[in-house]
Amino acid sequence: MVMGWYLGFENPSYYSNVLAFASAISDKTSEYTEAGFETVPDGLLPVAICQKISGDKGELYTHRGETLRKNFGVTFTTSRSYGSDANGIIERALQSVEKSFEHDLPGIAQPPKAKKQGGKDSRLVANVTIEELREYVLEEILLHNQLADLSNSYDRDDDMPTGLPLTPISLWRWGIKNRMGTVRTVSKKNFLLTMLPRGMATASVKGFCFQGLYFWSERLEELGFFEKTAQLHHTTNLSASLILLQ
Repeated sequence: MVMGWYLGFENPSYYSNVLAFASAISDKTSEYTEAGFETVPDGLLPVAICQKISGDKGELYTHRGETLRKNFGVTFTTSRSYGSDANGIIERALQSVEKSFEHDLPGIAQPPKAKKQGGKDSRLVANVTIEELREYVLEEILLHNQLADLSNSYDRDDDMPTGLPLTPISLWRWGIKNRMGTVRTVSKKNFLLTMLPRGMATASVKGFCFQGLYFWSERLEELGFFEKTAQLHHTTNLSASLILLQ
């Protein structure tokens, strides 16, 4: 079930992961409306925060991962050390949406043959704009959630009805009704504020100095952050979300 995504030019990183996570916990109907879709079938784009994330230890066991665990109750599962083959299962599953339309559009990225053998770089014939590509991806997400056949990859539990279609949306609805009952939701704004990067800042009468830039606001001054004391120039852990108070 595709619940959240990030469509843009950002490379796979913490930033793009946070945006994809934020997409999963927010209403995505407006995104489809902006892309030209008149209606979106009800229930095909669920809004919920997950209970568990699987990934590499280096990606999860950081202060950013601790923020997810402490503030949102998300637990982590990691592959064994030097076990990158376990994560490959997840990576192959994520290619299902992309592979469904990559041969329908010009400009597929693939290793070209040598020119002496008549090979051509297929990327040179790409003529799809980012808006058009976005429409293709959003449409394929809807088709995948509604019609994808998981009979060859999903092991049916003993208590599941034999007539239950093994499609993402059918399994999701059955699981919500018979396994979880309800799903947790989180404000997208609060989530993004909480997941902002953190670092060391210096407080002085000039304001907070963070990464070489000074930040100041009337509200912070009223709270006494910039008062001249014996600890005039001191360093403290400062969340970047605090800067948004300006």
